[in-house]
Amino acid sequence: MKKTKSLSIRNKTGGCVIFSVVYWFIACYFFLIQLSLSSLAFWTALDVYLFVIWAVLHHWPDKKKAVPADSKAVKRLGYVTLAAFVIPAVLFVFNTKIFRAGSYAAVVEEPREAKFEDTVPKETEQFDKLALIDTDTSAVIGERELGSLTDLVSQYEIDQSEYATINIDGYPAKVAPLEYASFMRWLSNYKTGTPGYVKINPSNGDAELIRLKEGMKYMPSARFSKDLRRHLYFFNPTQKYGSYFFEVDEEGNPYWTVPVISKLNFVLNEKITGLVTVNAITGETKQYALQDVPSWVDIVFNGDYLTSRYDDHWKFRNGFWNAITTKKGCLETTSTFYYDEDGDKVYNGNDYGYITIDDDIWIYTGVTSAANDASNVGMLMVNERTGEGKYFPIAGADEGSAMGAAEGELQQYGYKASFPSLININDKPVYIMVMTDANHIVKNYAMVDMQDYSNVVTGKTRSDVITAYEKMMGSDTSEEEKKVESRKMTGYEVQSANGKTIITVTLEDGSKVKYETE
Repeated sequence: MKKTKSLSIRNKTGGCVIFSVVYWFIACYFFLIQLSLSSLAFWTALDVYLFVIWAVLHHWPDKKKAVPADSKAVKRLGYVTLAAFVIPAVLFVFNTKIFRAGSYAAVVEEPREAKFEDTVPKETEQFDKLALIDTDTSAVIGERELGSLTDLVSQYEIDQSEYATINIDGYPAKVAPLEYASFMRWLSNYKTGTPGYVKINPSNGDAELIRLKEGMKYMPSARFSKDLRRHLYFFNPTQKYGSYFFEVDEEGNPYWTVPVISKLNFVLNEKITGLVTVNAITGETKQYALQDVPSWVDIVFNGDYLTSRYDDHWKFRNGFWNAITTKKGCLETTSTFYYDEDGDKVYNGNDYGYITIDDDIWIYTGVTSAANDASNVGMLMVNERTGEGKYFPIAGADEGSAMGAAEGELQQYGYKASFPSLININDKPVYIMVMTDANHIVKNYAMVDMQDYSNVVTGKTRSDVITAYEKMMGSDTSEEEKKVESRKMTGYEVQSANGKTIITVTLEDGSKVKYETE
C-alpha cells in the first residue's frame, strides 16, 4: 500500500514537472512572455499555469487518493491561483486613467513655448531638407526600386511599417531594410543574410538600394535565434521593448534601435527610459541610458509615442472628470481625415511630419482643442532623439484642412495631398505638400498659408510653387529690386520708346537701374 501511494505521488509530481518545463519553454521561446510583474502577459501565463497544476492535482484519476482533492496543499494552491487572478485585476482597475489621471499626464512635461521664426529655419532655398513624400508613397517607390532588381525581387521584400525617417549627412532620408520574403527564402539565405536596404529621398522621391559588404542576419523576418524580437528577449527577458527602428550609423553600419519601456502604474502607463541598439549584421547588442544615447541615433521617441503621450498630458492635466465633462484646458494633437464613399468624414488618427534641424529629426503636428474643430491653436515640435518639446502659440488651419484645400484646388485631377511639411517663409508658417495620383506618382506641389488656408497655390515643380506663393503674397521681388530698396534714390528719368515707358532711376552711389512698363 505504501509503495502504491509513493508511486502515485511520483507520477503526479513528475507529470507536473514535465508540464512546467514544457509550458514555460513554449511561453518564453515562442510567445516571448516578459518575465516581469509589470507584464500583463506574464500574469495571464502564470494564472493559466497555476490553474492547470491545481486542476491536475485536484482531478487526476487516483483510486488510491495519494493526494486527496481536499488536502491542505491542494486548497492552498487553489487560493494562490485565485489570488494570482484577482490581485492583478484589482490593481489593473485602480491604475487606469479614471483613478491615476495625474500620473498619465506627467509622463511628458509641458513643452517649452518658443517663437516659430526663431526655431524653424527659412526653407525657401532648402527644399532638399524637406521630407515632403509620405510613407505610403515612399513604400510604392521602394517597391518599384526593388522590382527593378531581378536578382533580389523573388527573394526579399520591404515591410512598409519599417520605413523610418532618419538624418543622413544633414538631410532627411526614409530607409527600410530588405526582409526575407518567406520561411523558405530565409532557409535559402540565412547564412548570407539580407543584402541591404532601400534609401529614399523624401524631398524628390529618388530611390537607391544600398548593398552592404556583409548581409544583415538579425531581422524581424529571420527565424529562431536570429529573429530580432527573440534576440532582444534573451538579451534581457525582464524588459519590455517598444517599436524597433532601422537606422544606420555615421559609417553606414545597419542597426536596429529599440526603446526600453518602463511601466509607471502596474501594467499600465508606459514611459521610455532607455535604448537598446542591435547590430543587424553581427547581433551585437548594447543598452544605453537616455543621457548616453549615441549621437548617430535619430529615433528614441517616435512620433506615435510622442503624440499619444502629449494627448494624455493635455487631456488629463486637470483631472479625469474634467477631460470627460467640461474639458477645460484640454488639447490634443491633430488627426488627418478623408471622406468615404458616403461622404462621411473618417479620421486616420494622429499624424505628423518631419523636419531636420542641425543633426536631429523633429516631428511636428498641430495642436487643437478637444472639440476637434478643424483649426489649430498652436503647433508642437518634438526632438525624436532627446524628447525635447517646443510649442508655438500660432492659430491657424489644421493639417487636414490644408490638405483638403490643396486637393480642392486640383479636384479635377483627383490628386491626393501628402501630409504637409511646415516651412518658414518671411517668418510665417506655411504648409507645403506633394500631390500624387492614384499610382502614388508625384504630379504637383501645393502651398497653403497656415493662418489663412484660402491662400492656396500649386505648381509643377517646387520652384514653381514657391514663386507662385511669393507672388500671391506680394513678396516676389527680384534680388536687384531688393538691393534698390535698401539704397536712396537721387533722381529719375522717364522716356517712351516703341510703346513702352522706360524709367531710369539714379541711386546715391551714381549707379542707374532701368524699369520697363507697357
